[in-house]
Amino acid sequence: MCLVRKFKISEVKTISKKQFVYLIFAVGLIAIVLNYYVYKSENLDSKESLVALAFVESSHSYSSLVSENWAQSGFALKMISECNVEDSSQNYSCVLRYLNNIKKTVDALNTKLIVIGEGKFPSLILRAIDEAKLFRTVSALVFLQSDVMPELPEEVDLPKILLISSANDSQESVLINRRFAAQIRAEKNWSWFSMLIDESSQGLLNHRALPLMVLYLADKKVELSYELEFDAELMKQNPLNNNAEYFEIEEAIGEYPVDDLLLRTIKAFLHHEPYLIKQWPLKKYKAFDLLKYRALLPTEKQGRYVTFANRKGHRFYLDLNRYGRYQPELVVALDDDENLYHLTSFYRTKRYYSWEEGGPDENTLYAESLGAFIHFRKLLPAKYELPYLQYSSILFSSIEFTDKDPYADLKNLTLPTFRVLTMNCIPCHSVGEVGGAAHHVEFRTGAPSPGFAQPLTTYSQEVLSEFFYNQVATANLIGVNPNFVDRPVADELITWLSQQ
Repeated sequence: MCLVRKFKISEVKTISKKQFVYLIFAVGLIAIVLNYYVYKSENLDSKESLVALAFVESSHSYSSLVSENWAQSGFALKMISECNVEDSSQNYSCVLRYLNNIKKTVDALNTKLIVIGEGKFPSLILRAIDEAKLFRTVSALVFLQSDVMPELPEEVDLPKILLISSANDSQESVLINRRFAAQIRAEKNWSWFSMLIDESSQGLLNHRALPLMVLYLADKKVELSYELEFDAELMKQNPLNNNAEYFEIEEAIGEYPVDDLLLRTIKAFLHHEPYLIKQWPLKKYKAFDLLKYRALLPTEKQGRYVTFANRKGHRFYLDLNRYGRYQPELVVALDDDENLYHLTSFYRTKRYYSWEEGGPDENTLYAESLGAFIHFRKLLPAKYELPYLQYSSILFSSIEFTDKDPYADLKNLTLPTFRVLTMNCIPCHSVGEVGGAAHHVEFRTGAPSPGFAQPLTTYSQEVLSEFFYNQVATANLIGVNPNFVDRPVADELITWLSQQ
């Protein structure tokens, strides 16, 4: 293929300065791609190449190492800063010319084109691609830290769109990106919103994970650990479950301002990635009032004790004569988000059980969701405090009121032991007719995974002793946090269980 034809002197004189710039750009990009083929052909087939065209803002100083980082993942990256001037119409014309120019290059090389835009460029890129009719040429769009909400072209099938905010961005900026991603999905197009920690503070194009995310976007193979992480992020955007059943009982739904009590629970859930909380304005929330719901039921079903279970097999009991005065409710929406299964984290375990070999393989990832979670509008006294994060992803179908005290057979224990048993043990393990059978939830299907919590009375003395007296080592075998129990309580529990 001849890349450059010979020009007569008179022809050269007729080429404008701008035309010359774009000609040099086209030739240069072809050279980048061909150079990659020549020196790294063992890693990339020319029919599967990826060209990334990035419109960057001058506020970020990118070095040559950025292109090298992308090249290692199989991309020919071209960064363009010329389209960043004060006049927005000039910026748009510049973007449009580059996109029109690149089309022939991409078609000639049979490559996939990824278009990246920082800050103000996403709006310009969408307009330009629409005007130039390039949606079929562009395989994917990557928008970094958009500072305005772009307008979506009408009646167009968009390519996949990845929107990314930095953990250091303002809440306003993060909300723009998250809401735009949601709008794209509402229009039946594909989008993925994510947040990255910009450790260099020199722009997200530098981030080592970004080329891998774009590879994933282009349906290319990435390392298994990254693939699982990216799959999990997409699952958060399109959860398997929702809180719709609660909203069918409109009389029990109330709207309230977000307060410090609610923020405490949400921040505790997001403690590993605290910056994720920027995705919500945190102005208001909706809750399902347990007492109002009870009042709507037939008289014979308005019992004193409420029972509910969650998607992880935990079962809980509350005495409403005690907890009712603190206005118990299940939080089911945060700001404009009526599906709190968007608030999901993921984890792995080393084993199914601490006392025997065998555990999940490297493909296994578990989900932990807030879903509908317990909250009290009035501050609970310390002696009534609950492990809120366990009381999450509550199933509406499990809510039941009864006058039978579920703990009637446990009242012969001392108060400290009774509290540990009812607050920490019984939600996961059953004793007699009360308690749960907790399990892990597979993140792709929502199905229970092996590792069910057994009835407490079925464990051997050896297993109970290891759990109660050697908690750190036992927890490390599985890969979870230890559940500390004071020695006197452990002594009483082991003796009591042996008698059941």
